[in-house]
Amino acid sequence: MAFTTSENYNDNKTVSADALEWGQAIVCEEAPEYITLKPGEYEFTVKGFERGFYNGGTGKDGKKKEPCNIAKVKLEIVTDEGTAIVNDSFFLKANMAWKIGSFFQCIGMAKTGESFVPDWDKAIGCTGHVKTKTREYNGKTYNDVDRYVKRG
Repeated sequence: MAFTTSENYNDNKTVSADALEWGQAIVCEEAPEYITLKPGEYEFTVKGFERGFYNGGTGKDGKKKEPCNIAKVKLEIVTDEGTAIVNDSFFLKANMAWKIGSFFQCIGMAKTGESFVPDWDKAIGCTGHVKTKTREYNGKTYNDVDRYVKRG
């Protein structure tokens, strides 16, 4: 990774709206508590999306996965116990089109049997319902998507 030592390190660079400046005052806050959801059905809001590339390897299911593009979404679930964030990934492969379609049907941007081009950016802010489950990894419990619930 290359770093710049110039005092004008941000010249001609675009930064996100929530980026902090060097020397900017911040408020020291408590880290948000991680909420482990009870497995069940919840309403969610899509809070973020990121494009990426998966270099291949072994997936969570133990199966070999070939390199491909990957979409990562951040789902926010508000409960009486607090707000939980659930991350989900979509491998952009023909054999995973069912999962992509399921997600877009769930948020109202696709219909069964119809061809569509997933518009990941427009998914941000959309709502839907998801069934969750938990997963253990290295002694920690994580929230996972079990499946997306198709709209009525």
